Amino acid sequence: MRSQLAPSTRTDRSTHPESGFSIPELAVSIAILSVLAVGILPVIGQLSRAFSQNQAASALNLRAEDAVERLIGALSQAISIDEELEVIGGGTSGPGLHYRTVNGFSDGEVVYDDTPHIFVCGPQSGTVPVAGVLIGRALELETVHALGAGDDGVLGTEDDDTRASAGGTDGVPAVELLLSDRYAPRTGPMLTIEQDGLAITFTLRLNVQSRGEWVLLDDLVLSETLALRQ
Repeated sequence: MRSQLAPSTRTDRSTHPESGFSIPELAVSIAILSVLAVGILPVIGQLSRAFSQNQAASALNLRAEDAVERLIGALSQAISIDEELEVIGGGTSGPGLHYRTVNGFSDGEVVYDDTPHIFVCGPQSGTVPVAGVLIGRALELETVHALGAGDDGVLGTEDDDTRASAGGTDGVPAVELLLSDRYAPRTGPMLTIEQDGLAITFTLRLNVQSRGEWVLLDDLVLSETLALRQ
């Protein structure tokens, strides 16, 4: 009988291509990735800048809406026959308004609250420097400045002391900061108040910078007209 040979168990060791990259292939890959990175990084920077500007613009709009509501609430308390009613800066147009609130009536006469007076102020220079938009409460604007101006000595900035009480009255702030100087416009006054008979019109011009660039090409302009109480 012919003997049967057992099947060979020898492993076929024929050569197979090895996995991985050769040095030239790796160099080419790195070069391609470098080119892609150079092109992508500016795009990422632009997207990040645009995101920051959008956030700043949204914050500006929210602050502007809040400031308008608070200004309406404050100016609605002014009364046309108040002898102390005056546009700050003189004339019929200026950066603010000074008036008193009404406590009630006695024998047909108006009883005013003289402690404190109300000062709605926009940026101005002079003995009481103001850089932003605020509502001040004290007998004199100089007192508002003394109570509320921070270390920079200017009202309407982020370091205003909004905890100081007006005339020593607890719970009534001497300074209610509506918009700091951070939101000052590119051009024109930040706040203008005009009186025309029984009508008071206030106009806000606002903008803000993000990463050294203006968020809005054109300043945000908001205007409201109120009828003075009689």
